[in-house]
Amino acid sequence: MNYLRFFSSLKSQFPSLLIKKNFILAPLTTLKIGGPADIFIQTSTNQQLIKVLKYIFNCRSLKSPITILGNGSNVLISDSGIRGIVIKNTSSNIKILPNISTPLNTNTPTHHLSTRHAEYHPKQYLSLKNKDYDESGCPQVLVQLDAGTPLPYAINHLIKKGITGLQWFAYIPGQIGGAIWYNIHGGNHHISEYIHKITLYNQRTQKLETIPATNFKWNYDTSPFQKKPHLIILSITLKLYKGNTTKAKNIIKEWITQKSKIQPTNSAGSAFKNLPEKTTVPIWGQHKPTGWIIDQQLKLKGKQIGGAKISEKHANFIVNTGNATAKDYLKLTKLIQQQFKKHWNINLPLEIKPLGQF
Repeated sequence: MNYLRFFSSLKSQFPSLLIKKNFILAPLTTLKIGGPADIFIQTSTNQQLIKVLKYIFNCRSLKSPITILGNGSNVLISDSGIRGIVIKNTSSNIKILPNISTPLNTNTPTHHLSTRHAEYHPKQYLSLKNKDYDESGCPQVLVQLDAGTPLPYAINHLIKKGITGLQWFAYIPGQIGGAIWYNIHGGNHHISEYIHKITLYNQRTQKLETIPATNFKWNYDTSPFQKKPHLIILSITLKLYKGNTTKAKNIIKEWITQKSKIQPTNSAGSAFKNLPEKTTVPIWGQHKPTGWIIDQQLKLKGKQIGGAKISEKHANFIVNTGNATAKDYLKLTKLIQQQFKKHWNINLPLEIKPLGQF
């Protein structure tokens, strides 16, 4: 593909947008690892994003993959970068919709998955189990958020407006779109519990679609979009509450205090998923999170390859000590996976998403 020619065409068609060639992506990630995108485009509204996607689609000679990059957390970008076009959409509108006259049906709770949420700490699990509370009796409110909205900003903005429900997801650095794509969890909750409907752009049909959340199947750190890359999330309508903001603020404060003590920031987040109880209980007698197994059973906390290191704070986090490469990071993950396979015949799944060629 002649990216140089197409780059010039894009610049001419969208003069107001940030469009770069051979753009280094590492600074756009929380891990600070990653090579260049052939072409990088930043849009600031959903309308801009749709126009760009339609323009790319209509260039029949262009057979280029498109990657949508959010806040850059939970991803590992290859040292050689990402081929094709990378788009970062920063559209961040928040709209509080009119009051709900008739209460909406609540989505299926995901508390049955909560044991997989446990995180390792040398003395205790990181948990809000005893502080969890039910807000379903509070007045409901629908809030529409653009996919590019930073999650921390959304939480704080809505709390100021008297709206609660997202407090469980404090200290997660992603954007709303990424939160939905991963179906993030916080405390004993998944964000899918709060989704009312999702507005998507279908790259195959070139049409907008608004689909109820109940039409999709959700699971632990899993959404339907992970297997449907042609569906691009534009906005989400969440079903939240006019709840007790003082209580919600206390949860946010405690959650941030706990997490900041044991979770390093120079990482992509948890490297691996926690295993289900049916896997851990027969081996250890009770559920054990991945970080505990890596630390207490494999004794790998502090293990370093190149500039990548298994965090001293939390063994399910791999940190960049300053000069780590994606290759270093993957070598550590493979070492851990090999040990799980060797000792317990367990195939340990990654939680982070590799992007690019490895």
